[in-house]
Amino acid sequence: MPSILNIMVHLELLYEHPACNIFYNKELHAVHTVWKGPFVKDQVLKDILNDIIKVMELKKTPAVIADARLMQVIDEEDQEWIVKDWYQRAMAAGFRCEALIVSKTTFNELAIKQIAKQYDDSKVSTGYFQTYGEAAKWINDQFAGT
Repeated sequence: MPSILNIMVHLELLYEHPACNIFYNKELHAVHTVWKGPFVKDQVLKDILNDIIKVMELKKTPAVIADARLMQVIDEEDQEWIVKDWYQRAMAAGFRCEALIVSKTTFNELAIKQIAKQYDDSKVSTGYFQTYGEAAKWINDQFAGT
């Protein structure tokens, strides 16, 4: 199991928000988010998600690994915006794969799964994991041989 220090050495911090840090994970060639717990909605959430698109474009990566264990509930209006607006723009930026690290006690787990369920599985692969190691292996497997 990778230690936090082994993970951090591969992360380049690109955006820092009160609720979420957005990194570029050099080892996985992926956007890497770490949600910190404060509840966010409306424009604050949109700013975070739009910064994720910026990193996808900047680093030319199709993959997102999100540590969402401390993420709070996403309200219905924001869920709708993610599916109807953000998702299409993320796809245009190259979004093809997301590994979500959740825990059995994540309040937001059901909302996250509800959003991802509306993505086109033939275009975006989504996996759910309880550890970084499992999520990282899955991302590597998604791009093996490419």
